[in-house]
Formats: sequence, structure tokens, C-alpha cells
Amino acid sequence: MSGLVDALRGTKADLVARSGRPDRLTQPGGCCLAEPFPVPLADPGSPAHPRTDEAVHETFVVDWPIGGPADGTPAAVAMGSDRALVEWWQPTVDALVERVIAEAGRWGIELDSPFYVSVSTTPLGQVIDEPHLDDDRFEPRAGVGLVAIAATHLGPRLAMGELPISPPTPGLPVERFDGDGGGGDDPVTWWQAPADRVVVLARFGQLHSGPAPGDLPAPPPDPDRIQARTLLVLRAGTVPTADQARVGSGPT
Repeated sequence: MSGLVDALRGTKADLVARSGRPDRLTQPGGCCLAEPFPVPLADPGSPAHPRTDEAVHETFVVDWPIGGPADGTPAAVAMGSDRALVEWWQPTVDALVERVIAEAGRWGIELDSPFYVSVSTTPLGQVIDEPHLDDDRFEPRAGVGLVAIAATHLGPRLAMGELPISPPTPGLPVERFDGDGGGGDDPVTWWQAPADRVVVLARFGQLHSGPAPGDLPAPPPDPDRIQARTLLVLRAGTVPTADQARVGSGPT
């Protein structure tokens, strides 16, 4: 837990320097916030329920009032124009934003606004489990950034251990290698987060994916009874703290 918080307070260079090797990227891992976070199921008849085998999406932009955090809670404003869909999502989006801001404040992490919440309902048969880095661009002095994910059925899968990479170059994406990277080392292991919890992870450098298809319930055979996974993903920049910025020892 402390390792994740330290990563979220620091720079990308700090995170790259953790392993002590230019060809490995230490995975900060993730954590579930203490209280459950009930994520609504998009039942048939709700505006978010998929009518076909394609997902339903919406994105909210979150920004502080003009005077900054001291002037109150940030507003989450939908980019789409489907009023029924927006109204269905708004209370859950607002609750996620409030929870993440409160926890970031408790950890001493400064969030850089605006940030974004993407929401979706995806038929179970279309859930993607492709491992990816939410942010792979190595900008040494930039903050690591924060992602918070909440979902029905199952949460995200997070890589643990040391991720084999090519030595990072400032301004370019980090190139990662699957499995053991061809070097004979142990492969990355995975942690599966539960459903209905807010899972916090680093935006830069943390390999993660959706749940493996075999871990999800089988989709119902009746196409009129599409079962869908509800997913919320909050993405925010972070401002490195002075102490963390001073100790950054990665390449610049």
C-alpha cells in the first residue's frame, strides 16, 4: 500500500528508478478502497442496457470550480447529449469522484484537473482482457497519474512484480515485453480485483486488463437478455510532491 502511495506522489522517473535496472519496471500494484462501492447493473429497460452486442459509452469531464479545491466539489459534466443516459450515470459518477478525491486527499496526493470518467456497459462476451498501460509515455518529471476503476462482475486484473521493458527514452512510449521478455526470468503474475470496489492504480507504467473471459459468467443464450458488465474508469493527472521530486533518480 505504501509503495503505491509513494508512486502516486512521485514522478515517472521515480517509478522507473525503483527496480534499479533499466530493463525492468516495478509494478506499483493497486489497492481496493475500504468501503464497498455498489456499481449499478444495466438491467433491460435502463438507458445504459446494450440493445445489441455493442457497448454503451459515455464520458464525463471533471473540473474544479474557478477558485480551485477551496471553492468546493468539482463538477462532472457529460460530453454526450443523451439526457436519459447521462441522468442514469450521474449519481454513480459523482459518488466515484467524491470517493477518489477524499482518498487522494487523505494520502497527500494532489490531483491535476481536469480529469475524466469514462463509463460503459459491455455485453459479457465483448469484455476485452488485453493487457495494456493506460499511460506508456516516459516523461521523466511528469507525475505518474492515477486511475480508479469500479465494475460489476469483476474488477480489473493488475500485473505484479517486475515488468520486462526496453530501457525507456524520454518523450517516447515504454516498450514492454510479454511473458518473461525472452530473458528466462519469471513471468509477471496477476492479481484479480473484486467487483463493486474502487480499485486505485498508477496510470503510468501499471500493466492491467479486464477480467479473463473464463472468469466471467457465460452470456445468456437469449439475445434479448443481454447481460452486460458495467465499468467506470476515472483518469487523473497527479502533481509530484516536492519531497518525491527531489529524490527522483531516474534518467532525465
